[in-house]
Amino acid sequence: MLGGFKEELTKIIKDNKVIFSLLLVAVVALVAIKMITPSSEPVKAPLVINEEITPTMSTVKGTVWREMEQQLEKDLSKFLSDIKNCGRVQVMIRISKDESKIRAIDEDKTEKTIEEIDSTGITRTTKEVRIIQKTVQESSSSGYKTVFLEVESPEIEGVIVIASGATNLKVKAMLIEAICTYFNIPAYKISVMPGGK
Repeated sequence: MLGGFKEELTKIIKDNKVIFSLLLVAVVALVAIKMITPSSEPVKAPLVINEEITPTMSTVKGTVWREMEQQLEKDLSKFLSDIKNCGRVQVMIRISKDESKIRAIDEDKTEKTIEEIDSTGITRTTKEVRIIQKTVQESSSSGYKTVFLEVESPEIEGVIVIASGATNLKVKAMLIEAICTYFNIPAYKISVMPGGK
């Protein structure tokens, strides 16, 4: 009985060697096919961006914008009330809520092209592009500050003026011209209306 078991065990081991050998040949063939076949997808380079993250302060910004509008309204009211025959003046100004800042970026770009020729003579070209962008910062006594190339202030979206002298078309025209010049905005953003005395 022991002899029959030994023969069966030897037969199973030989059969497994054949199966294992076939599996190994199949895996090697798949790897070889993958290496020979050129890739149709371009190699994507990693893009590393180091951005400064600042907390959003929408409620604080809203307060700041309204204070800015109120200061502009006060200054413009004082300025316009000095125009002859203008009378009592009330001003309302709306500014855009976004300030545009363009950060200074230090960019390091490297390109590498690799050409490989396999044993069958097929050439495979791989191009690798690596771009690393970092926000430029300058050190100060309080730490590091982001360097901005350009900061654009918010724009004036509209001006409404109520003036007691605006019933006179000459006064109305002078008010519109003064506001256009004062803020460097087009006349269509300005509305001048007569008010009570």
